[in-house]
Amino acid sequence: FVPRLRLRSDAAESVLNVTSTSPAISTTAAEHDPGNELKASFRRDILLFSCILFPLVLFAFPGIAVYDSERLFLTIFPLWANFAGRGWILLWKWLSTCITSRRAAAVVFATGLVWTASPLVYAAPCHLCYYNEVTTFLMGGVDRSGLEVDYWGEGITRRLLRRVVQQVPEGATVAIAPTLHQFQADEYRRQSPILRSHHVKTVEFQEGDASQDFILVYRRLADLPTHFDRSRGKPGWMILDDNHAAYFAERVK
Repeated sequence: FVPRLRLRSDAAESVLNVTSTSPAISTTAAEHDPGNELKASFRRDILLFSCILFPLVLFAFPGIAVYDSERLFLTIFPLWANFAGRGWILLWKWLSTCITSRRAAAVVFATGLVWTASPLVYAAPCHLCYYNEVTTFLMGGVDRSGLEVDYWGEGITRRLLRRVVQQVPEGATVAIAPTLHQFQADEYRRQSPILRSHHVKTVEFQEGDASQDFILVYRRLADLPTHFDRSRGKPGWMILDDNHAAYFAERVK
């Protein structure tokens, strides 16, 4: 069996050697022309860029219904990441040619990576609340520009809920704002072992209800209760904990 296997292997190698040198199936030099490869790469780039640009242009037209925040643009994130990754590759190649020391080039490259990743680390785990430096420096920040801060309520994190149970007595009632349907407030309690272990009850915030002494607010600006400030809080409430995307407050008596 072993000699026969070796003979078959040698025969296969001879066939591969013959076919690889055969002019009938060999690839022509034109197919490997750098100009053709560059044109094909450019066409792929145009296609990807068009897929990125189309949703942005579509929802920029007046009269187009815009809602659900980032969900409108989720399809472009992978394509955007493709361009970003290729940009880092080009940056590394450029640094390698400009800086003779490979170690120094690596340090500069790593510094750029850390600088761009640091806002995401700071925003964790509320990554959908992140806005880049254009918003900060050109538009005066999220609050001044009027952009949504926490559309999905992800600012209500485990850490914030732990702070809630540390601040309120056991069995207390905490109002949730904003609430978009009648089941939302109680759903926070049902899905949080932290709140259930402290027997905290969560209810919908009601304007004018003086019995609601504690409130948990995520900054969905379009649906904030009346008179709540777009940036922080409301007169008559003292903020006990704040993670930028959401805050926990107590009524001042």
